Amino acid sequence: TDNGKVYAYGANNQGQCGLPSEYAKSLSKVPLSSPVVSIHCGNYHSMCIDEDGQLWAFGSNHYGQLGLGSNEDSVHIPSRVRGILKVSSITNGPKHCFVTDSNDTIFVFGANEYGQLGIKKKTNKLAPVMLVERYS
Repeated sequence: TDNGKVYAYGANNQGQCGLPSEYAKSLSKVPLSSPVVSIHCGNYHSMCIDEDGQLWAFGSNHYGQLGLGSNEDSVHIPSRVRGILKVSSITNGPKHCFVTDSNDTIFVFGANEYGQLGIKKKTNKLAPVMLVERYS
């Protein structure tokens, strides 16, 4: 909304709506502590940037695509992604994520079986890994 509140409804079997129930039959407020300035979605996962530049993630996490440091199958309530200060942009893939911070540093996490994170070792990254520092 214009005031930074986030609402969702529908199937939430992986937590992709950020709600505690498996299915939201009506528009429900997503429990976030700060107003949100942008939302980004992948396959069954969602990411939000709040007004302070903090990154919040929820939904499917089988490949570590939430960047929370684990591959817990799904997260139904928004959780803060640690290790990145002042997020400025996000690009979500189906099962991975690229994040840029206010210093133009790029971080990656999630599925990497095809090298889609841009790092040599083709293993999933469960927490943010710095890819490029101060790109331009």
